[in-house]
Amino acid sequence: MSNSSEQQTVVSTLNGLLATAVNAREGYRTAAKDTTDDQLKTFFNKAAQERATMVADLEDLVRASGGDPDASGTTAGKAHRGWIDVRSTLGDADTSVIDECLRGEEHAITDYEQALEEKSLASDARDTLSDQLEQIQAVVRELEAHR
Repeated sequence: MSNSSEQQTVVSTLNGLLATAVNAREGYRTAAKDTTDDQLKTFFNKAAQERATMVADLEDLVRASGGDPDASGTTAGKAHRGWIDVRSTLGDADTSVIDECLRGEEHAITDYEQALEEKSLASDARDTLSDQLEQIQAVVRELEAHR
């Protein structure tokens, strides 16, 4: 890192993605709990586990960048999980939950694309974020297939 403001920007960017990953992990845990479809339950649990791994990797990147991981998740994410809970009690619950997961993933993809534009990111961090973005895009394809 060439200066502390670049370091702060990188740490802030990575912590933003960390919050996004925490939100997704908790959202998928909620979705797995709420669905009665065994195939979807397995898929949501797998997605939650993938996000748990992403959370750990992002925490490592934040530390490597000289920051403290903030894994509390965002207020919007907590509202999002609450929305999944509400939606699952209405109408075609599984479709509603899938739609809500897709909406969350669209936000995550945007967050990752913006983070990858950050010039100060170290190459190993950039590689990790690119890999995580590909994982998220793969989950989106699977979610769309379950619709």
